[in-house]
Amino acid sequence: MNPIFFLNILLVSIHIWGGILLCGRFFFKNKISASALIAGPIAAVASVCFVSFADVGDNRTLILASIETACMWIFSIRIGKADKRMGLFICIFYEIAQHLFSLLCSSVPAILYKDKSFLDTREIKGCLVFLAWAVLVCIACGLAYYLKNISSHIWMRISSAVALIAMFAINLLLTADQQIIDKEDLYSWMFFAVGLMFFVFALQMNRQYEMEKELAEMKSDEAQMLEREYRSLSNSYESNAKLFHDFRNHCGVIKNYLVKGKNEEALDYLNELTGNGSSYSHETWTGDETIDYLIGSKKTAAEEKGIHFEAEAEFPRNINIKSSDLCAILGNLLDNAIEACVKIEDRDKRKIHLIIRRIRHMLIVKVENSYDDKPVVIDGEYKTSKTDGGLHGWGIKSARAAAEKYDGIVQSSCKDNVFVTVVTLSYLGIKTES
Repeated sequence: MNPIFFLNILLVSIHIWGGILLCGRFFFKNKISASALIAGPIAAVASVCFVSFADVGDNRTLILASIETACMWIFSIRIGKADKRMGLFICIFYEIAQHLFSLLCSSVPAILYKDKSFLDTREIKGCLVFLAWAVLVCIACGLAYYLKNISSHIWMRISSAVALIAMFAINLLLTADQQIIDKEDLYSWMFFAVGLMFFVFALQMNRQYEMEKELAEMKSDEAQMLEREYRSLSNSYESNAKLFHDFRNHCGVIKNYLVKGKNEEALDYLNELTGNGSSYSHETWTGDETIDYLIGSKKTAAEEKGIHFEAEAEFPRNINIKSSDLCAILGNLLDNAIEACVKIEDRDKRKIHLIIRRIRHMLIVKVENSYDDKPVVIDGEYKTSKTDGGLHGWGIKSARAAAEKYDGIVQSSCKDNVFVTVVTLSYLGIKTES
């Protein structure tokens, strides 16, 4: 049997494996299964046999590329449950870049040795060069799959660099004095390079759309939180205003009880008044009325649900951290903590501990809460366990957006049924008029 036949099978298999790993980097929540890796060689054998024994003429490369793209795309949308359009985009981009750079790499020895066989995968020399490049790309895709902390901004730079390097290399070949590669072939390669540039532009547009969509949802979530807190504060003020308005009448009733020696009735009446008029805790933790109200309202809400709430605060005065930003952070973290504690059936285990500390010019906000159901971790981030859709899951993102204004970070961890979220903010002192 011709060894080139087996080398082509290996080449197509590696191409498909690299594409699967690249799709996995973007779409898969779990590890790639063994069935996915087995699908690569099966598709490779079928496609190479087809182009080898069927009379396909000059369409051999196009057919192989189409089969590879179809295999990667089908796998990405069926196994990874990815967005179909985005999955097809990545598969086509990968296939074009793979084919174009394979040709560019093979053109180097072809020009040096003046041998066109390096450009043809039906020749042993060309097949080995293409295979070497495919292995390098597959290794790079494998590293990308396991290094899942690479940001989308870096991926955009990598994609742009790939397209620009391809364009530059083809222009260099067009201007070079060489007789091995036909000008018409180079113009075809240029067409592929332009295609890569188009795909990079489309990726940038899609990325911008996703960022704007995420920002809009985050603002909507923040607006809902502010509206909820405003209603709570408004209700509290209405209750206290009504109490103050009726203060004289209440005093007259209490005085009447005391004059008649009905001390128990007077005490009961006072307890009734203080119970109705105290809709939230009036404790002072930070000295900032807005933040203290938020902590107090969350403490009251927690205690009404049988949650033991503790708060310790050491808050610096006259700093550049806005109350609205700190409330966005505290509100979201405490809401998440309350939601997690409510799910615990044993009320004795429902606990929330809030700590606010300053270390030099750093403000540390730490929220600890007990939980029953372990949080879901996807791509290194804790996700909401709610399944009813809507705006759930945006609390941490909203807190992170507020923290980033002060070069801050939000870190979460869980151990021994205690979920811990730590927010670190940098602050500056501001001058006040004396």
